[in-house]
Amino acid sequence: MDVISAIGPGSDLLPNNTIDGYQPVSRNGEVTQNAFIDGFQWNTVIDKTRGANALEGTAGRFDRERLGDEPAPAFHEWASVQPGFICVFQKNRSTRYRHHASAETATPVIACAQLLSDQNNSMYQFAGICRSKSIRDYDDVANGMKRDEFFTLHIGGPVTLLNNGNDVIQQGDAVEWTFMDTRDTLTLPKRQKVGPRRIQVRKAKTSHRRVFGKALGYAKRGEPLDVLVGWASM
Repeated sequence: MDVISAIGPGSDLLPNNTIDGYQPVSRNGEVTQNAFIDGFQWNTVIDKTRGANALEGTAGRFDRERLGDEPAPAFHEWASVQPGFICVFQKNRSTRYRHHASAETATPVIACAQLLSDQNNSMYQFAGICRSKSIRDYDDVANGMKRDEFFTLHIGGPVTLLNNGNDVIQQGDAVEWTFMDTRDTLTLPKRQKVGPRRIQVRKAKTSHRRVFGKALGYAKRGEPLDVLVGWASM
């Protein structure tokens, strides 16, 4: 089976990151919101006793054929975010965060697609594009956070992210997010350390709730892409 991987900004596999050699789009008119990583999702997505997807049976049949033996990521890798990462939140989370003061002013999100397939897309909704990093240390679980866990999301206006899907995206295309592009054919050496899979962006072929913006330029896979978040026309 081919190794499935959706890299994100800052990956060692890229010739440069989203900043080097590229002028980021203007931030004039951008709309932002505070966010934090939804720790409850760590236990929901990853069943530590079985090492399998705990959403099996909830969002349809677990897609073992495509995910194969995908390992569970370390928590500090799963919970770390960098600028340009696509973030989503779980639908119908109001009961869980009803009494959490942090959720009154910030959105609980996830930015990792590990152990999630496109069968789980319908359970989540677009939250925004990360604009400030939140890097966790490997021992945060045992010793607690060493820094502010909050970061900011870009939820409106132009933003620069990485085209980590399989499509060539052209100016004017509506774009969508997905946990897994079933057409993904990227193969990597078995010992290549690439980190956990990230949520992908790709050209939208129909209008639906996962469409989150319109491309402002042209980008092949692995190239930076400017997107107008919050506006799309099919």
